[in-house]
Amino acid sequence: MFYQLFYTIAALILVTAWVPAAELRHSFTGWFNLLTVCLVFFILTTLWNRKSLRKYSHLSPSGIAEKWHRRIQAQNLLLLVFFAFFVHGLDLPFLLCPIFLADTLPFLRDFFALAFYFVLLWGLWHMASGSMASSKVIEESDRQSFVREQMGLSLPALLPWLVLSGLHDFFMLLPFSGFREIFSSSTGQTIYFLSIFIAIFLFAPVCIQRFWGCSPLPPGPVRHRIEKVLQETKTGFKDILIWPLFGGRMLTAGIMGPWARFRYILVTPALLRYLYPEELEAVIAHEAGHAHYRHLIFYVFILAGFLLVSWFFLDFLYQLIILGPGLMLLSFFSFLSPAALATALGIFITLTLFILYFRFLFGYFMRNFERQADAFAFRVQGTARHLIQTFHTLSNMTGQNPDKPNWHHFSISQRIGFLEKCEKNHNIAFQHDRQVKRSVLAYLFFLILLAAGGGYIKWAGWDDNIQKVLFIRALEMEIHNEKQDPLLLRHLGDLYQEKKAYTKALSAYHKALNTGNRDADLLNNLAWLYITAEDSGIADPVLGSYFAEKAVHEKPEAPYILDTLAEGYHRTGRREEAVYYGRKALYYQKRNMDETDYYEKQLEKFLRDKLE
Repeated sequence: MFYQLFYTIAALILVTAWVPAAELRHSFTGWFNLLTVCLVFFILTTLWNRKSLRKYSHLSPSGIAEKWHRRIQAQNLLLLVFFAFFVHGLDLPFLLCPIFLADTLPFLRDFFALAFYFVLLWGLWHMASGSMASSKVIEESDRQSFVREQMGLSLPALLPWLVLSGLHDFFMLLPFSGFREIFSSSTGQTIYFLSIFIAIFLFAPVCIQRFWGCSPLPPGPVRHRIEKVLQETKTGFKDILIWPLFGGRMLTAGIMGPWARFRYILVTPALLRYLYPEELEAVIAHEAGHAHYRHLIFYVFILAGFLLVSWFFLDFLYQLIILGPGLMLLSFFSFLSPAALATALGIFITLTLFILYFRFLFGYFMRNFERQADAFAFRVQGTARHLIQTFHTLSNMTGQNPDKPNWHHFSISQRIGFLEKCEKNHNIAFQHDRQVKRSVLAYLFFLILLAAGGGYIKWAGWDDNIQKVLFIRALEMEIHNEKQDPLLLRHLGDLYQEKKAYTKALSAYHKALNTGNRDADLLNNLAWLYITAEDSGIADPVLGSYFAEKAVHEKPEAPYILDTLAEGYHRTGRREEAVYYGRKALYYQKRNMDETDYYEKQLEKFLRDKLE
């Protein structure tokens, strides 16, 4: 289950990292390439399934279910590789979403691309269900419900993004400029994000249990026994549900929901079928341990930590890599454009951080929370033998190697060994509790440092400065590759001017002029440098006014260019002309229905100086 959620999040990262190229055009070739590569993927998957059918024929139904579960994880990873090619090689979001829709609701491009991912995922599960029916893991009549169930395991991962992005784009369409301004502010975005996040955290279990095809456990001895354990452990719950995971053949249980009013206890049919009553009680006590220690709430803090890392440091880390070893990458991958390389590097860094964070930090807490829940079940029952016997049953029924751990659970042998130690020395369980508490406190301290450090980086403007240096390096590399593009040179000059590197800015601007380009923005930006430069050796308002006049000739109704000329005349003592062009700049800005505060202040300055 965890793998499917993480794969879906990885697909979301791939889609949201896509940046459209300026020259994209719809064509038959794009669709033909897309369908051809899809066909290749499904042929490979079919051959893989046939090989697996022969390989798993000697195992029990539960053992085959476990093997198919792992096999499909690998196939899902292969699907992600193909999907990355679809998105960034074939521009899938552009192919699927009409331009007029993308202009109205930008999130629809990502939505359509992810919908296509789920179509591929549906095909993957549909083929797997056929092979599993042939292996008698599921019945032929259960194939469609099985596929819907597996799709439901992946869909909840998109729920936060879908709500956040969809509502955000909808709110930005509302015809209330004041609301949009408040909503777009940092405070507005923070309030919006936290409100939606809390709502999803509270109400998601209600939606997820429907996605997963769960149904209430009917009244009877089994339900009564489960309720008794929950009452003894003071674990509140909304309902006890049958969870048809992998056609009901997986031996597992779960708990979902942070608070009693939204909490569900999940048990699979196989668990009810194969465990003795005392063993079932041990499993339920284990799940109650998660509620007792509020593990689900702490998982939210772990997620918040990843969001903090992403928000505060992802761009910062990305820019540092580009400025350091990334420069060697730029030269090594010279066949890629800077935009393509930047996108690829951004995806690589994001996915690497995502994998490392959840594989190691999240995995560490999951393993130790599971051990803490095991110890809780031991204390509730007063013995560990029932839970130990459950682990033996799990190993025998699934064919799982008891000595093989995974990233989110200790191995069966390790869990049994821990429980046997608890039987001999009850203090072992309490020692583990203290270890978990220390780890949680250390992590919360890390979160505080992270928020403080990241906030300082944002507040001090380090990320903005590094971003400017990054753009400068990328443009220098592009221009160095004999691409004397006047537009690139102008952008390079603009960045140098922002950093007050006036000599380098002048060099870039004049190189652009030497290409024969007489772009109004180029002339205007060069004029602004001469007029406003703080370096007396560079500043030349007279020459700046000359270039500004040329820019006005090219764009006579551009407010920002008229303002440059007005500023030049103001600094050279031509105050009547400064007022005249200041009025024109304000007039055209008002006609464009844009913000006028700056131009009004400029005109006030020109009028005041004229009267002195």
